Amino acid sequence: MLTSQQSFSISIIRSISVLLIILCHILQGYNNLMAFWFNIGVQIFLVMSGFLSGAKNIPNYCDWYTKRFKRILKPYYIYLIIIIPVFLIFNGNNISSVQIIYYLLILQGVSGSISGLGHLWYITLIDICYLITPIIFKYNISRKENSKLKFYFLMVGQFIILQLIFLKLGSNLGPWVATYMFGFYLAWRYNYKTTKRIKYLFAGVTIMLLPIIIYFQYFYSSKVITPIIRMIYLLFPWYHALLGCTIFIILFDMLSKYGKLRNKMFFTRSIYLIDKYSYEMYITHSVYILGTFSMLKITKYGILNILIISLMIGLSSLILKRLSNIEIKYILVPYKRKLIRNLQ
Repeated sequence: MLTSQQSFSISIIRSISVLLIILCHILQGYNNLMAFWFNIGVQIFLVMSGFLSGAKNIPNYCDWYTKRFKRILKPYYIYLIIIIPVFLIFNGNNISSVQIIYYLLILQGVSGSISGLGHLWYITLIDICYLITPIIFKYNISRKENSKLKFYFLMVGQFIILQLIFLKLGSNLGPWVATYMFGFYLAWRYNYKTTKRIKYLFAGVTIMLLPIIIYFQYFYSSKVITPIIRMIYLLFPWYHALLGCTIFIILFDMLSKYGKLRNKMFFTRSIYLIDKYSYEMYITHSVYILGTFSMLKITKYGILNILIISLMIGLSSLILKRLSNIEIKYILVPYKRKLIRNLQ
């Protein structure tokens, strides 16, 4: 199990991740090229999710799926029930029934995204990750097993099989699922700890590849696309996955050893507040930044616009959280009582 300091470290990392994603979309709205780098929040969150799943026991698959999907899908569908009618009323000409069906079936990560709701591709991704987690858990060796050969054989085997499946389906989600799997295996093998060897290896490879990525991202302007250049561009998402894993490893290791932050009351309360509403913030934020209802230019003052957007994100997250916490049985009780009275 995680120690209290490790749990607080995860809260900090989760808060950083959601803030990076929001900042990424703000920069994207302003057509800033730095948006690519701030989008790393998605990969950090993915490896963290895998990490939290990796050292847990899954004795009952039904309970596993029920808890995870309830946490993910209930706020998601409540948000869709609210936002889709709004889009149809004010932006109906740009939305097709096929797109709505994709969102209802949680397939928007494959195709059919709606401007302003494109970020919800992540819901497709995390659901896939949660679906495969019990399978990875089942076909794994005991944590007490010391055989590195068996461990790496199973890890690489599962990785290759999943990547081949995504390639066959023509999906670009392979690198992101691999990021989740890395977090899972990291926790599985090392029980919520990271070794210096892993930290230095990932940091070293990330730093070595960084100049190449920067050059082809910002300075390479030739229109001639050779097979080698095409391969380099195909490696971009994999480098993003590597960078997310590296940042998570370094942050978790550093924050887990530095306990003084918990003594700073304002900082601690802020982190727990963002952490508590992080998922709802992720779901609701994009509509205020990108697409038809963007508030980035609501006034001529950029800072004021961002403050208004922050207020709207906070308010929407609070409302969505409250609605998601309402149990269906409590909604139905008054109607059940009325029905009984009528029958009597």
